[in-house]
Amino acid sequence: MITLSRHISRDAAIVLAGAALIVAILGFVVALGVFDEPKTVQAQPISQPQMPHTLEGRVDCLLCHGPGGPKPIPASHAGRPATTCLACHPAATATDTRSAPAPAAPSPASQTGDASKTPTQAGANNEACLACHSTQGMTAKIGEDALPLYVDASAFAASVHGKQLACADCHDGKSSVPHEKTNAADARSYAVEASKACQECHQSAYNDYRDSVHGLAVSEGKSSAAVCADCHTAHSVVPSANLSYQADTCNKCHTNVVSSYNDSVHGKLVASGRNDAAACTDCHTRDDSAHKLQGVNAPESVTLGKNVTETCGKCHTEVAESYASTFHGKAMRLGVSGTAPTCVDCHGAYGIQRVHGPEAPLTEAKIAQACAKCHEGANQNFAGGWIGHEEPSPSWFPVVFVTERFLFYLTTIVVAFAVLHVELDLLRWFVNGRKKGKKDQEVNDNGPQH
Repeated sequence: MITLSRHISRDAAIVLAGAALIVAILGFVVALGVFDEPKTVQAQPISQPQMPHTLEGRVDCLLCHGPGGPKPIPASHAGRPATTCLACHPAATATDTRSAPAPAAPSPASQTGDASKTPTQAGANNEACLACHSTQGMTAKIGEDALPLYVDASAFAASVHGKQLACADCHDGKSSVPHEKTNAADARSYAVEASKACQECHQSAYNDYRDSVHGLAVSEGKSSAAVCADCHTAHSVVPSANLSYQADTCNKCHTNVVSSYNDSVHGKLVASGRNDAAACTDCHTRDDSAHKLQGVNAPESVTLGKNVTETCGKCHTEVAESYASTFHGKAMRLGVSGTAPTCVDCHGAYGIQRVHGPEAPLTEAKIAQACAKCHEGANQNFAGGWIGHEEPSPSWFPVVFVTERFLFYLTTIVVAFAVLHVELDLLRWFVNGRKKGKKDQEVNDNGPQH
């Protein structure tokens, strides 16, 4: 019995081991899919490159990637519409812009206003910005306004900033893509706010501007007043302005004034190439600094009535001296009435013409009109009796010139003869006195005569 039992146990172990082996083989075969039904192999979709920006405001892909755009599409994509682009290329989300070619953040040197950035650094940082902003017609909507975003790359490169500054040095907060939205209510408010970046490098000029007629107007909430970019432009800043450029710049806001100036003797001289003729800053500032422009009625303004003669006298020295000797000049200096006429009352402020030229404005009729401002009822006869503040000459009031010279020489001769007469009389008195003295001395020496 014991022997039989051992044989049964050994046979059972063999059977169990064989069954386990068969099960393992069947499991391996099933895993290989040998008994599975044949399946159709499908091609996996190719993953297209992700857009390096969001789709917000960029539904027209061909604006940047079309022919002539800053980032042209490959030749194999030619003729495909924007809908195809959007179907194949997934767009980045607002928080996923790691693949965007964002410009580098401003360096510590540029943040402190030290223009020590090398051309290579500035150019490298600007390439990413110009990839989009060199597209003509590119705009952004701020409030109800369309703010132009186009930058002329060649003009910027040729400007004084092109080789020294990166875009992000002036456009703080725009170094990431998409850019942070501006809080400005309209395009003009954005320009006023953006101009504050200039003070980081040009603090002294900005301080002068802040106290000028334009800066004070901006601080009072008048956003239409000129800011830095209005005169210097935003991206094509030139090293310095010539006289013609000065008038062209002012013409952006003061059209009527500049039109009158261009037809004046000063404007024509500047247009002919003369650089010593009066331009805007010569008459509206004390030191010819465009950043210190003063209002006409500002306290101590160079165009205030009592200071006009001094302003014009910077060029017209002799005329200013002759005016000061007239009753008008003396009244102005003494402040007798406070309304004494100055240069601009008779000659005008901007459209000044040559006094003796063919287009001379100072005819008796026009002089009478100027006189009538203060002298009620003044007519041409009244004006005809005034010779002005210019010295008479053979061509300017010749009768007065001849009479004045005659009286001058007559008075000189009369005074000369009077002085000579007095001197001869004194000489006679002196000689007679000496003779009488000698005679009296002889009498005393010889004794009385009987």
